[in-house]
Amino acid sequence: MAENYVIEGTKAIGREIWKFGQDNKAHILTGLGVAGTITTGILSARSGARAARRIDQKERELNRRLTAKEKFCLCGKDFIAPAVAGTLAVVGTVGSDVINTKIIGERTALLIASEKAYDQLSRKTREVLGEKKARQVQDEVTKEKVIEQSPKDEEGKPYLLTRTATEKRKRCPVSVCG
Repeated sequence: MAENYVIEGTKAIGREIWKFGQDNKAHILTGLGVAGTITTGILSARSGARAARRIDQKERELNRRLTAKEKFCLCGKDFIAPAVAGTLAVVGTVGSDVINTKIIGERTALLIASEKAYDQLSRKTREVLGEKKARQVQDEVTKEKVIEQSPKDEEGKPYLLTRTATEKRKRCPVSVCG
């Protein structure tokens, strides 16, 4: 019986992690791109210093300059980790961009559809109610938006519609309210 709870709990945690990953994949990929870029820089600096020491040592041993091929054979493996980190950084950044482009496209399509529906509703409202009534409806909607979005006072009433200019000045310091 207890095993079922553990199994179900583990599955639930897995589902939540998966959902989080799906919801935030663009952000996660951007973070991986940034981390990969920083890691690439650090690993490249370390590998470059290590490679320079090896090349100098080998050239002193042989008492001649190494060719590019010899340098690559001697130190090429040191640059595998920075190359992998750089590749992952590029993949993360490009993947994030692809996802964000898709999201922007979807939202743009929704906006266009919403705009078309609004235009159609507005046209039909003017047809059915007439221009004067349609304007009255639009004014009411605008008034509701202003009331909804305006700051509220202590009583919860819209501040801009309940206070007069003189009351505002009494409550505000002169330097702020003029």
